[in-house]
Amino acid sequence: MSTQPNALYTYHQRLPMILDKIEAQRKLADDFGHPPNPIHWGARW
Repeated sequence: MSTQPNALYTYHQRLPMILDKIEAQRKLADDFGHPPNPIHWGARW
């Protein structure tokens, strides 16, 4: 039996941390305070 963790095991171990970071990004996006459509995002038309 191998003592080295496989990729699936590592993914399951890190999944809560990944989900926490995604939730933090969602909260930051919700607190942005501006609708995205009227903002000039740098595109030149």
